[in-house]
Amino acid sequence: VRFSELMKFMRTKMNRHPGSIITSPTLASNIRTITVLKAFVKAHIASQHDLLRYFGSKGLPESCEEARCVLESQTLVYRALSVIQREAKEIDRRMLEDMDTMRKSGEILKNLSHLVDEAAESGAINQQQAHALLSPLEDVHRAIRRGLHAPSYGITRDAELQTTLKLRRGSDTSEDD
Repeated sequence: VRFSELMKFMRTKMNRHPGSIITSPTLASNIRTITVLKAFVKAHIASQHDLLRYFGSKGLPESCEEARCVLESQTLVYRALSVIQREAKEIDRRMLEDMDTMRKSGEILKNLSHLVDEAAESGAINQQQAHALLSPLEDVHRAIRRGLHAPSYGITRDAELQTTLKLRRGSDTSEDD
């Protein structure tokens, strides 16, 4: 709580247009929960595959203990997915779609950056040309990362999105002065 208040204060002081930042503790909590549980799910699925690869036979468990470990892990994964679904229902669908689009755009920008790097390494373009191509890509990628990071603190930057999220002043939402 103290950290989020500090972040809110700092953003207010650094912001050139007071009142343009809208915060929602509920949004922050939902986004963080989803992020943590997505990492949990990915880790469990990878661990299940690793367990069966190292101890199983042809991707199948060899003993009842191995099978039980995998089933317990799968149960936890399904519980986590259920919580993710419940949390996602509380977030505006448009915001989730926008975040997914930003995430995919970030991946595309990474691939483009790698392509430019490979072209420079192979001699197809020189370093100056590579820099001229990479600089705007890096600027856009930074903006995308900021856009993806802000909701985890409950921060949204435009008033139109506030209406979309159906945030009420005074209850869940507070405007920075």
